[in-house]
Amino acid sequence: MLKKPDDDLFRDSTMTFGEHLEELRRALFKAMLGLIVGCAFGLYFGSAVVRFINDPLVDALRAYYQERAIEIVRTDMGGSLTPAQEAAIAEREMIFEPVFIEPQDIWDALSEEFPQIQGGLDVDRFSLAEIDLPDLRFLDTLANEEAGPAARLRSFLSKDGRELLAKGAEDRKFTDEELDQLLDEINDVLSRPDFYDEETFDGVTLSESVEKMLDRRNNLKKAGLRELNWHLLHSTHPKLVKAPHPKFVQILIWRLVKNDPRTHPQSLGVQEGFMIWLKASFLTGFVIASPWVFYQLWMFVAAGLYPHEKRYVHLFLPVSLGLFLAGIYLAIGYVFQPVLDFLFSNNAELGIDPDPRIGEWLSFFLMLPLGFGVAFQLPLVMLFLERIGIFTVHSYLSKWKIAVMSIVVLACVLTPADPISFMFLGIPLLLLYFGGIAVCWAWPRQGRVKMA
Repeated sequence: MLKKPDDDLFRDSTMTFGEHLEELRRALFKAMLGLIVGCAFGLYFGSAVVRFINDPLVDALRAYYQERAIEIVRTDMGGSLTPAQEAAIAEREMIFEPVFIEPQDIWDALSEEFPQIQGGLDVDRFSLAEIDLPDLRFLDTLANEEAGPAARLRSFLSKDGRELLAKGAEDRKFTDEELDQLLDEINDVLSRPDFYDEETFDGVTLSESVEKMLDRRNNLKKAGLRELNWHLLHSTHPKLVKAPHPKFVQILIWRLVKNDPRTHPQSLGVQEGFMIWLKASFLTGFVIASPWVFYQLWMFVAAGLYPHEKRYVHLFLPVSLGLFLAGIYLAIGYVFQPVLDFLFSNNAELGIDPDPRIGEWLSFFLMLPLGFGVAFQLPLVMLFLERIGIFTVHSYLSKWKIAVMSIVVLACVLTPADPISFMFLGIPLLLLYFGGIAVCWAWPRQGRVKMA
């Protein structure tokens, strides 16, 4: 039964209200001293704790980007990894990034740096074979244009090339060999430094980049000349000839996953690392000092009890501390990894790559274990409220639906917005609630008869 508002809450106590306040002040002061000493020790272990906090996130990021790389090969590249590549990912903990390169540019750079390299690299970076020729209309223009760029290009073709072009334009039929032969000749023409002349291209509007290439055409190599002349054709026949584009080759660039910058949490400011170290040190200090803090809190409770009641403190103190540490152990040992796996899998489904900030992760890491540790005090709180007569076993049982709803709300408040951590906290709290009822029933207070 609830006490009436005018009841003296300290009528059955061994201490007055003022004495209770004084005892609370002393208990809090001693607990604070213990916390300060614990934090002093925590400063020494702060760096190790930061690494410990960071490891689960780094491991999750590495696993995420390894899976992401494999998925890119399957979807974007339309292939699969070889057994050797899979072994490099699994055993050597490597990761790759698909990139596109221009082989000719690489060869040119190497040739300039190392003149002793002999030979060359024959790569048609700007081959007319890459041009989209819808219904061979460009070849029709090439065969029939009397003046202009197409006529000039035709004039450079060999006799066989011109005959092949005329035959194909007349019956609009080319075998693959004939088309390849004709395109090879056209490519050779596009590689000529004298393809351009001012009379032929007089009045043609050219882009600024093409104008710059014209100014240095005497210094261009074969591939550069082919690109320039192809731009000229595109400028005069934009609907028939697409703009030139380099021929790229896709390769995989491999690196150790631990060296991938995406697998390292980022900080937003130069001071953030120092603040993280302080917070980690405080968490460590709180855990170190927790036995002393809990002892002082229970000594405050014991001060207001009669001698025969103080023996309960010797039981409640280790149980309270054990529940607190059990909640922290559950959060760190079993909750973090499933939560991270769930959140990162959700990122993968949405196509959003995570870029976690170390400050946000630390807040998450601190909130979850402390929330678990405090929430796990539920059975002792229930027993305390039953002891002072605010609730009874009957009220706990009759109001179980309200209690379950309250536990659900508490689990939502103390955990991030994910179902994994919510279930890991909510289910144990439900078990602890009914366990608290069992303790209250099995250990009745004086004046209350144990229910059969």
